[in-house]
Amino acid sequence: MRDCRSYRAICILGQLPISADIWEKRAAYAEKGNGLAILLGHNAQPLTSFQEDAAVKVLGGKLTRQTRSGGELYFSPSSDDHPLTAPFRGIEANVPWNAFPVYYHGNLDELAPSARTIIPYGNNKPALVENRLGRGKVLVMTTPLTDPLQPRGRAFRTEPWLCGDRW
Repeated sequence: MRDCRSYRAICILGQLPISADIWEKRAAYAEKGNGLAILLGHNAQPLTSFQEDAAVKVLGGKLTRQTRSGGELYFSPSSDDHPLTAPFRGIEANVPWNAFPVYYHGNLDELAPSARTIIPYGNNKPALVENRLGRGKVLVMTTPLTDPLQPRGRAFRTEPWLCGDRW
């Protein structure tokens, strides 16, 4: 196992349900000034495990629903004041966001005062959220950026990637 304390930032793809003590370790990691990116996907079930206080503290909101769309949903950045959206400054009107449909996403609702939507979807639901925890930040993407749902011939891990103290 790896010791996560030696990393300044960690990205978790397809977050699986985890216990409250693991969420608390992730919060403590971010609070010390580190970065954490969590890209939610089809593994984020059951939803109740992402609605517990420890998870909500890290995510910056409550994951209330998983939604499939028919491809009519897309990213709809409305501001370029964040370092992640700044590269689009001056060309935002020329990016055909509707040509890049989102077919599956989670609804992150009841955002905490420490959280803000960096990129919304066309329906104004959060696509990318930044949550400040102590001296650190947590980025939460509400749609998977990895493989399509249940790709053929690929087994999914049933255990999350763990660091030295099982987080």
